[in-house]
Amino acid sequence: MRKIVTTMLFAVLAFSAYATTDPEAYDIVEIYERVDVPSGTKASDGYSVEEIKYIYVPTTIDIGRYSIEVSKEDSNFYRVRGTDLYVETRYCYEYASYTDAILVVESNYGYDKGDLIFLD
Repeated sequence: MRKIVTTMLFAVLAFSAYATTDPEAYDIVEIYERVDVPSGTKASDGYSVEEIKYIYVPTTIDIGRYSIEVSKEDSNFYRVRGTDLYVETRYCYEYASYTDAILVVESNYGYDKGDLIFLD
């Protein structure tokens, strides 16, 4: 019995060490480009009308791996520093403020566009 408990404890500790050193990867739902709109522009969500400053338009970028810094703008919505690009993720709860990350773009179409991998 003691050998089983010791083995299980070692497995849990080994998994914990692996989980804390392995970077987290999150699915990319969409990549957007921010577009500024003229002052006084309004938009409706079907329930209310409000003044807006900019809109987010789906965009495509070359397939590949990009070393970037991101900041969290909203739930599942991250700004790529130094660009007008924003990444929408799925089930990502990472807080980021100029956090190093890798953007892996595997496709510009479909349900899953790639991964956002946090390095810090």
